[in-house]
Amino acid sequence: MYSIVSKKPSECSTQELEQFAKLVMAGGEVANGLPARVQKAVSLVMLFSGEELVGTAGLKRPEAGYQNKVFLKARTDKAPADFPFEIGWVYIAPEHRNSKKAMPLIEAAMKASDGAPIFATARENNGAMHHLLKKVGFTLSGGSYASKQNAGQKIVLFVTDASCEKPVDSGDRNS
Repeated sequence: MYSIVSKKPSECSTQELEQFAKLVMAGGEVANGLPARVQKAVSLVMLFSGEELVGTAGLKRPEAGYQNKVFLKARTDKAPADFPFEIGWVYIAPEHRNSKKAMPLIEAAMKASDGAPIFATARENNGAMHHLLKKVGFTLSGGSYASKQNAGQKIVLFVTDASCEKPVDSGDRNS
C-alpha cells in the first residue's frame, strides 16, 4: 500500500532527510550539495510503499543565481523573479513506476506554494514528466539547453502562475 507524506524539512528526521537525498540522487540529474538544499526546501513530499521511501518531490525556493541561469539558458521571455518557487526532485524508484503516483507527488508539492507562480525543469526527452506538468497547468517556456549532469541530454523549462487554472477534465478520453 502506498502513502504520501508532505513535510517541512524541519519536521523530518535525520534518517528521512538522508533517505530523501539518496533517492533523489538516484535520478542522476542533481548536482553536488543536495543535502543542504533539501534542508532549505519549502516542502518535501515522500511516497512510501509500506515503510520504504520509493518516491520524492519537493517545492524549493531556488537561489536567484541558479534561477537566473535556468531562465537565461532557456531563452524565455519570462522574468525569473516572477517565479518564487520551483518543483523538483520528482523521482520514483524504477520498480514502483507506472503506479500513477507521480501526479499526486507533484500536486502535493504544488499545494505548498499556496497558488504562487512556480517553475520546473525536465529532461527534453522525458515525455511522461512533460505530460504531468502540462496536466497541472504548466506550460513550456523558451527552448531547450544542455544538461550539466548528463552529457547529450537537453533540459526544458516549464512555468505556471497563480492565474493558471488547472485544466478542467471534460471527461472526453478520446482527445
